[in-house]
Amino acid sequence: MGLIFGTVAGELPMVRRVWTARCDAATPFASVVKGASMIAFARSGDRLTVHLRGPETGPPR
Repeated sequence: MGLIFGTVAGELPMVRRVWTARCDAATPFASVVKGASMIAFARSGDRLTVHLRGPETGPPR
């Protein structure tokens, strides 16, 4: 089925938007350059990881 995305407005002044994504099977990863910093949480089974990103100025080398 691929990724299923959702978004809601942030409830705190420093949180503009909260994005969610879920999938029922493995999918390829893609990323785009962002001008702002972000914190991402990923859960797979019983494992949770935290990713700090941005701001990015270009594609990865």
